[in-house]
Amino acid sequence: MLAKKIARCNFLWNGPPPLTYPFLPLHIGEKVTVACSCDDWSYGSSLDNENRFGIFPNNAVISFNESVPTISNEAIEIVEELTDILKEWWHTIKNTYYHQARMECQDEVLVYMEDIMIMRKKILSGNVPIEELREMRSELARKIDLGNQWLGLDMLIRDDMGRKIDSDTTSVVQVYRAHVDAASRILNDSKPNDTSGVTSFSLLVHALSATVDSKAECEFTLSLYDTSEKKFISENFVFYWSFSTGNLTNSNSKVLFNDLGPKEYPSSSLSVETHRLLLCIRVARIAPIEQTSSTLKKHVDPGPPQLWPRQPYAAAVLDLSNVIGDPHGATEHIISLNRDDSLEQLIARASSARTNNSLKAVNGELSAFGRAQLMISTKVLIGSLIQIKKMHPQIFSSNSPFELRRLSFADVISADDIRNDLYVTLLHGDLHGGKGSDKNIEVRITVVDTNGIVENSIVVITADGIRWTTTYQSLVFYHDDRPKWNESIKVQIPENIDQNIHLRITFHHKKAFDKTKQEKGPFALSFARIMEGATLIRDGLHELLVYKIETGRFDDNDTSYTRLPATREELKASQAQLKPQTTTFIYGEKNFLTIET
Repeated sequence: MLAKKIARCNFLWNGPPPLTYPFLPLHIGEKVTVACSCDDWSYGSSLDNENRFGIFPNNAVISFNESVPTISNEAIEIVEELTDILKEWWHTIKNTYYHQARMECQDEVLVYMEDIMIMRKKILSGNVPIEELREMRSELARKIDLGNQWLGLDMLIRDDMGRKIDSDTTSVVQVYRAHVDAASRILNDSKPNDTSGVTSFSLLVHALSATVDSKAECEFTLSLYDTSEKKFISENFVFYWSFSTGNLTNSNSKVLFNDLGPKEYPSSSLSVETHRLLLCIRVARIAPIEQTSSTLKKHVDPGPPQLWPRQPYAAAVLDLSNVIGDPHGATEHIISLNRDDSLEQLIARASSARTNNSLKAVNGELSAFGRAQLMISTKVLIGSLIQIKKMHPQIFSSNSPFELRRLSFADVISADDIRNDLYVTLLHGDLHGGKGSDKNIEVRITVVDTNGIVENSIVVITADGIRWTTTYQSLVFYHDDRPKWNESIKVQIPENIDQNIHLRITFHHKKAFDKTKQEKGPFALSFARIMEGATLIRDGLHELLVYKIETGRFDDNDTSYTRLPATREELKASQAQLKPQTTTFIYGEKNFLTIET
């Protein structure tokens, strides 16, 4: 008895020719008639062309009743239309390539075909609610109509719900009006750089590969910087490069920057010049501090890797004006990493560039650092995160990107958007004049309440997963007592926490590992009151006081410093005649630390 089945995947035999029967090539969605089966193979013909027959693997096809589970008639109608469209488009593409090497809008059509196949698979799963199905139908109708225009196929007329209109049962006037509406809709959809209706969008970034001339593991950090606001506006995304393999440690280094709105979307050439978004790339090498003596360098014990500090290695910026202004498809970039200038210098140079030529000059200066490069792809996705997940399910189907939030609330906020996060940017400090003025300084940040240190309250988003840690350790600048860190830290405040909590910021000397000596503890301390009596710290800049500590005298359980002023503002308000200090914590008048919350 003949059985009818449908191809669940493509099948094309590339091996030696068979001895008896030919192989039957299959395209996904193609219907076949199975005459007989033996072991793992079947023999049959294509329903579309009964002259095409041959053998094919059993696991390449499934029965009709398996391909369409219990779904609604509307879903079945959509699936059938999508199947027909995919066949017609693929047939048209093959015929086009018989006559020419490339066709117009090739990449866009192939992307649309991938989107349609993903949506078709999702509908066939039977897990799509009616409301979402209707939204998907409207979006699919838009893509089908635009794809038909690109391929030079007939224009379809539809009703307001996206259903095809039967011209045989519809009046001439209605058909005419439907044609006018369809032509107008397709024309609007095909207009490039149409930014008038963009209220929110996201930026998808995929780190593809890196070339680094370093003999240590390197940490890459991506973040977005707004040139008009002069600050970072996104959370950080961290991924790693391995010296032993010469590759990124995780091939799924993908991130989705969310909560971007019309302010970041260039609506005119003037807005591009005055309001630009930069993708900032910071590279740190994770390695022990080197000995200054050439003799000791050969014999020094590097110590355990968990004690190795993060040291600045390279930096780069990518101006996103052209990327955001042309939101069609993914774009690849090869970015040279600058090892001579700091990230702050590169940001200042890019922010001051006013024209396309000057922007190219900024990037052109980086070409001398060809040995250090990062290759990424970027793609702009229009709409809210919920809309993006509906319209681009293939992005989230497997190896989905990590979703990064904006540091402040977005222009469009959903009712269920509950956030209990505090973002602290470690900006810069002045620690000169002490014993550590010529040393390598590391800042460590912890959250402390009345019961002691709060465990796992700092969040780091990496390509390997979200990492919760108790202490954040800053970059270490070699022999710099006035470091500029510009590092953003995400602090997640537990709901059941005490109402009086603060950030403890300690300063440590980092030097070459010596197994005969233990670390002596911090040489200075600052703190910031996050919450006091249910009052949260205000947004903005805070100049913190620095209290020096005698070496080896600090106790983690000692919070007596909280009775002292935390900021320059608190010190002025106290109008104290004497220096604010205790026997353990000595006020450093010339020193300070600046943070932003």
